[in-house]
Amino acid sequence: MSIRGYECQRVAGIDEKKLERLKNLHSKVNWQIDNERYEFLDRIDPLISDWNGQLPDLRDTFLKEQIDRLLVDCASATDEDKKNAGKRFVEFVARSGYTDEPDLDQDGKPIFRRATALHKAAFNNFRVVEVLFKIYNRGDVNYVDEDGYSHFLVACEFGLVGFVKKFLDCGVDPDLQLTKESRVPLVAALDASHRNVAELLLRHGADPNKADTNGLTPLHVISCKRDNYVSIATLLFETSGERHRRVQIDAQDVDGKTPLHFAIHYGNANLVEFLLRRGADLNLADEDGRTYLHYVCAKDNDEIDMARLIFEIADEQHRQVRVVDAQSNFGEIPLHLALCKGNAGVAELLLRRGADPNLANSEGDTALHAFCKGNNPDPDLTEMLFDPSHDEYRTVLIDAQNGNGATPLHYALLFGFWEVAKLLMKSGANMNLASKKGFTPLHIVCIDDFDDKWVKLFFEMCDEFNRLVLVDAKDNEGLTPLQWVVAYLLPNAVDVLLNRGADLSNFVFPNENYFGKELDVVLSSTDCFENKLEYELDTVTRLLPVINRLEEGGYKLDREGALTIMKVFAKYEMFEKSRDLEEYNFLEDEEFLAKAKNIMVKPDLSFYDAIWLRPREAAKLLTPMDYSKLGEEFHELPESQKKACVMHLCEKATRRFFQRWALEPFWELIHHRLPIECCDMILEQLTNEDLCNICFAAAGQS
Repeated sequence: MSIRGYECQRVAGIDEKKLERLKNLHSKVNWQIDNERYEFLDRIDPLISDWNGQLPDLRDTFLKEQIDRLLVDCASATDEDKKNAGKRFVEFVARSGYTDEPDLDQDGKPIFRRATALHKAAFNNFRVVEVLFKIYNRGDVNYVDEDGYSHFLVACEFGLVGFVKKFLDCGVDPDLQLTKESRVPLVAALDASHRNVAELLLRHGADPNKADTNGLTPLHVISCKRDNYVSIATLLFETSGERHRRVQIDAQDVDGKTPLHFAIHYGNANLVEFLLRRGADLNLADEDGRTYLHYVCAKDNDEIDMARLIFEIADEQHRQVRVVDAQSNFGEIPLHLALCKGNAGVAELLLRRGADPNLANSEGDTALHAFCKGNNPDPDLTEMLFDPSHDEYRTVLIDAQNGNGATPLHYALLFGFWEVAKLLMKSGANMNLASKKGFTPLHIVCIDDFDDKWVKLFFEMCDEFNRLVLVDAKDNEGLTPLQWVVAYLLPNAVDVLLNRGADLSNFVFPNENYFGKELDVVLSSTDCFENKLEYELDTVTRLLPVINRLEEGGYKLDREGALTIMKVFAKYEMFEKSRDLEEYNFLEDEEFLAKAKNIMVKPDLSFYDAIWLRPREAAKLLTPMDYSKLGEEFHELPESQKKACVMHLCEKATRRFFQRWALEPFWELIHHRLPIECCDMILEQLTNEDLCNICFAAAGQS
């Protein structure tokens, strides 16, 4: 509603019935009780919502204190319905022509220290702020609450130019800040993007350098705006010049950040140029040691135009950018950040401007390390670093080792950046350099080859560039790459390493500290029931091929190695248990068994047929891939059925392994009192868990 609409309405006579109703409701209220006032507001809401014609003089019905209480109640509303009802009441009061008059002290002077409904509304019910200014409409009465929050500051925050001007015309200080915690009017107006208010304050002499409790000056706030605020920044400098004030262009907030830091961070290119041309210090760092180049290089988008602008203006003004290789308190270097973020244009500009690609941070990482540890690094950037046509670039140390002894190639392989790794190999990276833990690039590939295909790719790349790899290199734990892929149950990787000449004559099966280590990571971090079951079945179907490939190569698994495998099964309870069958016995579920006849493992073998196969028959007819294929058929089953089926498959797939390794321990435990053939027949009746326990008992373990 317009200002004219809030003038006292006198078009028609007062509705006496409504007025009588209002007075009647008013007389029943105990004004000291909150709930009674809230109930009063609810009851009069329908009454005032359609009150047409002349409105009553509320002073004839209400005491000043009563109206104050009701206005505060409306302004404090947090519930949406109460906010709307509160707005209607405040509008009703304003339309009635009611205006606030200050209380007077003993000397007859206005008392300005008072928390009003306007203060409350500024925090709770924003929609009534402007209407309340029709009630608290005196420019010479600037109420201030106990926190130093003034009506003048509210007007600045909400962009009410007319009321701000009224206060200023009545002599209010444009920089009014009654406590250290109070906001600065100009900063508050700019922060809320009220440009007209900011301009008004500046033209009335607001201090362009006055900072809030966070050290933010008006120029800091202007620099945060994504819109074009150059005109306001210009006004800031012009009005300061008129009053012979100097704008502190390099003012630092509590974190040491200057307006230029903020302008770069928020991508405000026009303001960046404005500040640079006004003489902003090119080499200033914040409290964390981050310079403007750190901010440019750390952005997700390649801010080549902004970076180029900094250097071009520096050249124009014959100023030197001394922070090309500046290191922050956290070891960040501009070139490192640019490469890590994939900002090719900025990185190239820094290199042309003399950035040292071999400068190491506090962790010993060079720019190439940072690049290879980055977020999906662009291979083209790698080529740029090693491009011999760039004479101004410094030679990149491709095999630089950081504090952990890791090279860039280690990280490229660790994070799966194969195109980058390929370019590093092409550029001459050492294929056998070990980290402080003794990990060569091949170790890295073997330890992280979760897809069981990277080892093959690694050797193919080595062949392409005719690079020699030490396939039997040992790390600090004495483990070779072959031992790691066995520990992680990677049958294809085992094949590749054996074909590449890995030595089996001295091979030692990984002990329990390493074997099944991947299970610790995956199963401890996986809450999903289905994922755990799938992974357990996958582990089983990878175990047997790994053992077979080792034995085909001439290695003989011993009892100690078999015990290591069994300990993993026992640790994760990868056995078919009687309680699983008690929860759901699929062998007694006729409906399920009928479905099982339609689930084909092979063209001539259904899941139903596989269920009844004896271990020896299953070992002949089913491959690990067959078990994996069956596992994929169980996705739609309820949890209990799925668990029973998966554990049954795990049991059947590993049955021959457990029976084979339990035979001799069982015979020893019974002191050879039965023929070995009889022992084998007895073991056929036992579960895998029973067989595992026999092996543990014979080894003196529980």
